[in-house]
Amino acid sequence: MYNTHPNRRVLCLWKSSRSGHIKESTLKDLASLIIRTLFCVSTTFAQWSSDPGVPQLLGTGIQPQTAGTSDGGVYIAWLKDGNYHVYIQRIDAAGETQFDGSGMLVSDNDNSSWIAVYHLNLAVDSDDNAIVTTVDERTGVWEVYAWKIAPDGSMLWGQDGLALTTSGVTNMSPRLTVLQDNSVVVTCTHGNNTVLFQRISPEGELLWGDGILIETDNGSLVSPQPIVSVNGDVLVQWIRQTGSPPYYDSELFLQKYNIDGVPVWMVPIVVAGPVVFPMGNWS
Repeated sequence: MYNTHPNRRVLCLWKSSRSGHIKESTLKDLASLIIRTLFCVSTTFAQWSSDPGVPQLLGTGIQPQTAGTSDGGVYIAWLKDGNYHVYIQRIDAAGETQFDGSGMLVSDNDNSSWIAVYHLNLAVDSDDNAIVTTVDERTGVWEVYAWKIAPDGSMLWGQDGLALTTSGVTNMSPRLTVLQDNSVVVTCTHGNNTVLFQRISPEGELLWGDGILIETDNGSLVSPQPIVSVNGDVLVQWIRQTGSPPYYDSELFLQKYNIDGVPVWMVPIVVAGPVVFPMGNWS
């Protein structure tokens, strides 16, 4: 019963002369357990390169995220290798960096090494603001935080971001989606076995109190992800895992919520499974 209460990577960005769209190319070294990322854009006359072999170095880091803007530009967010601090860069349609050449620091709070694999997220709202979510250990446990960054680099939700969880228990694997009114829904795994999600207003107000919980007495709920339906409702999917480690019986569930966080369907839908799959919070 449910209750609602790495590998080695080189990343280059270039713009296709045919489509005008930003493309991403990745090379993976499956033998390496350490993620290394190289951020690249064109240098020639501040124009996007059509050749990924002639890039501009932006810096080194891990877990890069990209999101395009309405004017043909792009945001890139990443974690600094070694200390896992969060950085962001905005590049305009002409290929020129808009923030500091090495990127703008978003957060220098403490982090653990392995969390970089799946905790950083980036999206863009209709006003071309960047929304960044991640977890850090500033309070001693993993809590979820969100930042809203304007095209000019202003931190619209404050330098420290918004604390979406203050529970004192582990929170992992946050994911986000931007709604039609520019509010943001963020989901995460809460306490290793429960789904928690929250809606943030464009001004940075937490609209659903301490958040909405999805929990069960039968198994662990992990890896939630939100998306927006065509009519503005929020679809949240998650994985229920039962059985014994290291391999679990996993089922994929889906539920629809209206703008007030009220479930639309009587019960969640089982989309897939059960299948045997290792435990984890993945995307």
